[in-house]
Amino acid sequence: IAAGISGDVFVGTADDIANGIKAMSDLGVDGCLLSWNSFAKGLPPFIEEVIPRLERMGLREPFNYDAV
Repeated sequence: IAAGISGDVFVGTADDIANGIKAMSDLGVDGCLLSWNSFAKGLPPFIEEVIPRLERMGLREPFNYDAV
């Protein structure tokens, strides 16, 4: 259940998680569903630490707040 029923689990540093997502992208995966045991604890570090790495890797466009 923790892996989303046959999904991959990303555990480790922000670099580990970003590299795991990149490895999936390199295999052709163009989207994924993420979940945490606690969104309140897991989501902020993901936003602050992992998303900027994904942007630098070219896997995600930076969010444009002016376009909202």
